[in-house]
Amino acid sequence: STFLASAEADGLYSFGFFAEDAAGNREAVRRTTVAVDDTPPAVALAVHGSSYPVGGRLFVASSALFEVTAVDPISGGVASGLGAAEVRVDTYPFALFASSFTLPAGPHLIELRARDRVGNESATLARDVFVDTVAPVSTFAAGAPQADLDGGVLLVSPLTLLLVISTDP
Repeated sequence: STFLASAEADGLYSFGFFAEDAAGNREAVRRTTVAVDDTPPAVALAVHGSSYPVGGRLFVASSALFEVTAVDPISGGVASGLGAAEVRVDTYPFALFASSFTLPAGPHLIELRARDRVGNESATLARDVFVDTVAPVSTFAAGAPQADLDGGVLLVSPLTLLLVISTDP
C-alpha cells in the first residue's frame, strides 16, 4: 500500500510494515522513520551600506553591497536544509547566489527565491532598488539686512532670513 507524506504535518514519523502473500507467508515487521518537511525556506535581501526606503523603492549608494540570506526553518522538529538560493536582477535569468554584489547606477528589480533539499520553494521576493550616484546640490541665500565683509564673510543681523536650498537630482 502507499500513502503520501504530504498528508502529514511536518515532523518525524516512525512506522512498521510487512508483507504477506496469499498463502499466509508473512515477513517480519520492518521499521523505519521518515521526516516530513513541507515548509519552504525563508528568503531576504540584506543591504550593507547607505540605503533609504521611499514609497516602495529602496534608494542605495553606489557602494551598497547586496546579499541574499536564506534559511530553511525548523518545523515540527524537522528541516531538510537549504538547497539553493537564487537571485535575478532586472531581466537576466535566475542564478545561484554566490557572493555579495553591487549594481550600476539607476533603477533595478532584484528578485530572490530559495529552495530546500526536498524541493520546497519560497515565494519570490521582489525589491525595487535605485542606485543613486549623483550627489545633492545645495545653495545658500541670505535676505536683508546684510553686508559683505573683507575675506568673503557675510555680515547679517539677527533678523536676517537665512536659507539653504538642497536638491537631489
